Amino acid sequence: MPLDLHAQCMAVQAALQVHSWNKTKWDDIGQGQTRGHVLWGEKHITEIGLKDVPLDLCHGTKWVKNSIVNLSSFTKGTPTEGNHVKCYTDGSQINEATGWGYIMYEQGISYQGHSSLGHCSSVFQAEVTAIMEVAKALLPITGKEIVFFVDSQAALYALNALTFQLTVVEQCMDTLNTLSKVNFATLHWVRAHVGHELNEKADALAKSRTRSITESIPPFPSKQLEKELFLSKWTDRWSRTSPCQQTKYWVGTYWSLGHCPPG
Repeated sequence: MPLDLHAQCMAVQAALQVHSWNKTKWDDIGQGQTRGHVLWGEKHITEIGLKDVPLDLCHGTKWVKNSIVNLSSFTKGTPTEGNHVKCYTDGSQINEATGWGYIMYEQGISYQGHSSLGHCSSVFQAEVTAIMEVAKALLPITGKEIVFFVDSQAALYALNALTFQLTVVEQCMDTLNTLSKVNFATLHWVRAHVGHELNEKADALAKSRTRSITESIPPFPSKQLEKELFLSKWTDRWSRTSPCQQTKYWVGTYWSLGHCPPG
């Protein structure tokens, strides 16, 4: 992508991060202001049609955490043994399609779940969604020790933080808190693709749902922007530019190189 369009893309992404903030007390612009980075961002968000598009963005704080993220597991990344309920989760993305999957194992019996998040979600969203969905499936049980084995350190760091910026993270935190009120739940990091059987099964379940176009959560802003807006601007600029005729003849457009056009 050309440097100026990439810079615009990054700037609008930053503007979207503050667009969802509560502005009932201050609009971040001030009285009578006609310029500024926030005003620029709001203008461009409106121009490209994203002002009223629901995105997976929010801001908040969770002071109470009933579940525990075991940060010491980041050292080895190996599953623990025991009679606890084992939950392996994973997210995957193939050709911009995203899916999640989980497998739950207790006393020789396994249960599984998997679904698609479509083409506008990130792998991070899929990882967190998988944790949330298996936690939802476990809500009816009580008095159990439950261990989540997750191969995404980013997801675990997000769930361990006091603040959050994505709705899916907030929802996952809430589900884990509800589950952990009547159970003892911990989240461990497990190293991916090193032969852990249940982790590989969760990965296969997530990959199996990357061929669906179902979308169940709002899109991730960077995916939405890059896929549907700025690449289209780049293509339009390329097609209307008069030089480079020989290059256009041999290369064609961005979309003719095997990439899927927006829409």
